[in-house]
Amino acid sequence: AEKTADSRIAAGMKTRRAVLSDAYVDGTVKKRTPFNTEFQDFITAIAWNDVWNRPGISRRERSFIVLSITIGLRHWDEFPGDG
Repeated sequence: AEKTADSRIAAGMKTRRAVLSDAYVDGTVKKRTPFNTEFQDFITAIAWNDVWNRPGISRRERSFIVLSITIGLRHWDEFPGDG
């Protein structure tokens, strides 16, 4: 059965919180505006549900891939610390 948009957003939010932490996600949710809400829902449904919950690669392996790409692209601002 096909998931509804709301169920994909809810599942994505659960994954997002598990990966990033409740505190981090709560901070981003507080920054929602009428301008970015639709985009945030899109990212939550597509990236955090459809991609992160897709079978075949474990969450740990996905995390390694994301970290590797982030380092390879030299996005040091994504990491805590003095960078």
